[in-house]
Amino acid sequence: MQKLRRIAILAALFNIWSLGLSAVRAHADSLVLRQNLADEILSDDVPRVIVAPADFDGGDWKVELTSETGGSLEGWRAEILPGTVQWVRAYGLLLIPRARLRVSVAGGIGLQVSRGGFAQAGIPDESSGSVVAEFPVALVSGKSNTIAVTAKTKDGVRRANAVIRFSPRPETTRKLNGNRVFVNTSCSHYGVKGELIQPKEDQWVYVGCRLVHVKGTAHRTSHLETYVFWDNLDEAAYLGEVEIKPTIPSLFQLALRHAPGQVELRTSTGAKLNLTYWIPEKLGHLRFAFGLGGYSMDYAGPTGSATALTPLPTLYFNYFFDDIYRIVAFDISAFWPRAYTDFGLYLLSQQFKLIDRRLWLSVLIGGHTLFFDPGDRLRASFSLPQGVEIGFLDFFKQGYDLIAGGFIYPPIDSRIYYNVWLRWGSPHIFYELNYIYWQEPTSLGAVNVKNIGVSIGFPVASFL
Repeated sequence: MQKLRRIAILAALFNIWSLGLSAVRAHADSLVLRQNLADEILSDDVPRVIVAPADFDGGDWKVELTSETGGSLEGWRAEILPGTVQWVRAYGLLLIPRARLRVSVAGGIGLQVSRGGFAQAGIPDESSGSVVAEFPVALVSGKSNTIAVTAKTKDGVRRANAVIRFSPRPETTRKLNGNRVFVNTSCSHYGVKGELIQPKEDQWVYVGCRLVHVKGTAHRTSHLETYVFWDNLDEAAYLGEVEIKPTIPSLFQLALRHAPGQVELRTSTGAKLNLTYWIPEKLGHLRFAFGLGGYSMDYAGPTGSATALTPLPTLYFNYFFDDIYRIVAFDISAFWPRAYTDFGLYLLSQQFKLIDRRLWLSVLIGGHTLFFDPGDRLRASFSLPQGVEIGFLDFFKQGYDLIAGGFIYPPIDSRIYYNVWLRWGSPHIFYELNYIYWQEPTSLGAVNVKNIGVSIGFPVASFL
């Protein structure tokens, strides 16, 4: 009966994992750039952003109306409606706002607003004597995002172009406090920071990243694909003293290697964007880390019990297939008051990302072996505790993640295993609070061990 229960639990865990795998997207979704950024921002399939990078509102943009048919545009008005600004994730990496544009023509008989093949007819507003339209627009400055406006009045048909320009209010400028460069969490693990020097008052920048693994002459290496959205940049830009053309208006694509760790984009009017970053020169599939901390240990077994403080070194192994799948292993060793070793080997699979891709969940499927001596001989006991990890990117500090996880083997045949951790750190160093409890049956009686402590860890090597 106990064996059937054990099999049922493991089968349920495997089914949960299998269902999770079916929801995982393919690794490193290929980045396809729509040729018009506004089309991407207004698309219904771009995810909305929960935490906006800046507190912009409709009053931070002005709309320039230019007549196409000549004559005055008296009585014409265009504005971004306050309270309608919504940030979305473009191309999976760039957070850019969109909103509603309100166009009104006093004394108009008819009105049509159009962009990107979509058109909207205006409706009469009896209270103002105008004809009015409210049209969704991307808040991207410049002529590449021109909106066509056609109105019919008693004097005939008039046409105009509406161009949106970022023009921050004084209170917005104060809130920015000189910070006009916003960096996506996709860049956090690479230490990307940006500074905009001598910009125009109507400019701001957003940066997104993708790390790409490539084959080097002697080892596997990488480069950092960096996507720079520079709003309201009408003049030429230069990289390495040579003019660089945007991939699409306002968007530049840079491929950064590990050295020199900084890059500068400058404009013909003297504005400069300085980006600093860090990526490893060597990037192996197999990576090792080491942790060491002080733990309390409570031991109870056939030969007696003991409680003491003890060091608990831990080795961590990761073999990366891609950003979603990797093989992970750990080796925990205690030497006093009773020696044991806990070795685990698991497949980690990331299941999903939520909250602007900052919250993620992974499952760990595999098993572990405990090596211990209850008093007569060294024993090895294999079991299948399954695990889960939940992480949050940039927790309290850019580049530092908070990860909570655990392996669980519920009481089955007098065997128990719990290994729970809370880890905070960066790719260079981490701090971990860890609780481990296990029980193993033997012919001499059960062995119970409980450890709780804090450790510090860091990467030590990378191969293959």
